[in-house]
Amino acid sequence: TDDWLNRILFGESGEVRPYLNTQMPHYLGYQLGDLPDIFVVADKNPNPPQINVSGLLHHHRNRYGRQLMGTEGLSCITCHNLKGHRSLGMPAVDLSVVPERLQPEWFKRFLLEPASVNPNTRMPAFFTDGKSAFKNLFDGDAGKQIEAIWIYLKEIDQTRLPVGMEKTDAYVLVPKDRPIVHRTFMKDVGPRTIAVGYPEKIHLAFDASSCRVVLVWKGEFLDAESAQADRFAPYVFPLGDDIHSFQPKEGESDRENQRQFLGYRLDAIGIPTFRYEQGDTLVEETWRPLDDGSGFTRQVKTLGETPGEVVEEVRW
Repeated sequence: TDDWLNRILFGESGEVRPYLNTQMPHYLGYQLGDLPDIFVVADKNPNPPQINVSGLLHHHRNRYGRQLMGTEGLSCITCHNLKGHRSLGMPAVDLSVVPERLQPEWFKRFLLEPASVNPNTRMPAFFTDGKSAFKNLFDGDAGKQIEAIWIYLKEIDQTRLPVGMEKTDAYVLVPKDRPIVHRTFMKDVGPRTIAVGYPEKIHLAFDASSCRVVLVWKGEFLDAESAQADRFAPYVFPLGDDIHSFQPKEGESDRENQRQFLGYRLDAIGIPTFRYEQGDTLVEETWRPLDDGSGFTRQVKTLGETPGEVVEEVRW
């Protein structure tokens, strides 16, 4: 691109290939005149390959590019660094800067026929006669796959690292010094789940629709990967064991229908107090782990004309 050609010539590009001992010399202070523009004219391809990187087409979804980049696709990360993460093998150019450095037409031409652009390149040819070596996506359509990779690289800051480079436990939530409050979709709770993980390794899931705690469990908290991996946010599951479900008591469903969730507040150590209205009554409900991790102390306060408080231990 024009911007990067100028940055390279005048020494403002940084190290694109930090693994090389010899770097491009800088011409800062030289009178280069129109040389960068002349380079662009001299290198212009009269018949550039057609590429659509508008981001508007179905295959312009970064999850497709992510699949192609990873070990379950074309395995680009075997050689290429990405967003500062080292490749799985011998390092090559960090691809995260590609959309700002290169013109899309050049990128497509290079991927289609690497040796025609640079006879000495170590880049393998993944595409032959418009078909990809990886047939499991878009029937091996080379054009669509290359566009998907470009969109992924363009949106790299908004998405995940490819399979093989991303840590398998990257999305496991582990409460350490204070509780974690995580809003999500949870099976058997619903799409308005507020999961709370405590350092004592005892956890709960509060349903903001019915305004009650539905699940409690012990051990590990949650793996949030599914919610990050899919825009349609599939349900997450408790990671731990000894899971207990609280079924509505007789007549409780009718009372739940009268409840209106008002949010929650956190105390100094991060424990949430859930707030909701039941009819004309304001209710505040707090669950605190017992010191031995065997259960919770449940505190329910009613505020208003007839204030009251109920405190009970919940063990299972």
